Amino acid sequence: MTKRDALKELLYVNQYRRRMIQQGLIIPAGNSRVKFKLPLFKEYLADTQNPDSIRYNPLI
Repeated sequence: MTKRDALKELLYVNQYRRRMIQQGLIIPAGNSRVKFKLPLFKEYLADTQNPDSIRYNPLI
């Protein structure tokens, strides 16, 4: 990965991190870390990445 690609990816991630903080879904918890405010939200996100889950959608 080039430096340019790494910066592009970082900006992409920060955009969504900032949106979730503004929406009250997560709170900053130190250096590049967050805590989930909604009960079971962490588990839900993990479930969306599990191919065996009903919530899995590879097109997203």
